[in-house]
Amino acid sequence: MSFLLTNFSTTTLMLAGACAQSVLSSLLPRRLALLPAILILTTRLIKTLLISTRSIPNSYENRVVKGRFTAQIPNDDGTPAEKPSNKSMVVFVIGVSSNHPLGLLAPGFRDMGDSFFKMWDDAAANKDTSGLLGHTGALWEDSEAADTGKQVLMLSYWKDLESLHTYAQSPLHRQALDLWNKRVKTHPHLGIMHEVYNVPKGGWENIYWNSPKTAMGQTNLYPNRTSPLVEAKGAQWGSMLARMGRKAAN
Repeated sequence: MSFLLTNFSTTTLMLAGACAQSVLSSLLPRRLALLPAILILTTRLIKTLLISTRSIPNSYENRVVKGRFTAQIPNDDGTPAEKPSNKSMVVFVIGVSSNHPLGLLAPGFRDMGDSFFKMWDDAAANKDTSGLLGHTGALWEDSEAADTGKQVLMLSYWKDLESLHTYAQSPLHRQALDLWNKRVKTHPHLGIMHEVYNVPKGGWENIYWNSPKTAMGQTNLYPNRTSPLVEAKGAQWGSMLARMGRKAAN
């Protein structure tokens, strides 16, 4: 279901649903044909009502970390960070786009996606040498406009610029680059992009309040698998500048 919602516009899905309902209506008695839609809608309405009144647990909060937290790079020995923004890091944004009516199902897109995930798996498996701190899952960027393609973005966090540059010379990255150089000639509807931000210590901060683990809060490739999340209590973590190690919160 999530794939359908990501790959197709709301208008397309509504039209597909209308066609499916029309087919059912032509094959079954009217009341019976309407039954599936009525049951699904009724079930969802009841669930929404029960969650809204706190009569049942809110499943939408299953991934939420309750409270106010900030993500900080743990110490080299895996212990939680005591000082805010105490290390430099590199943020690497990479994306692949499909400027095609078929979106993620367009020719060549799957091969590009597979090469992306192979690189992430390899960098994570060799985190001690690659310098990868962690990355997000796929972030979808699209539009309801009929003539707009789909783009998949991923944020990743690296120990330093040298680590990222070294990994860019790795065999898997070279394979992915060779694949792209071939695909761009035969599949001009495909596109790629990246951005690199070399951020010094004291130059970054973040806050998560009743939020799922996401972005830097989602990174998990530190020594001993230490979570980067630190409870944002007290003057040291109380404001944007404080979390950058520049000024205590009032």
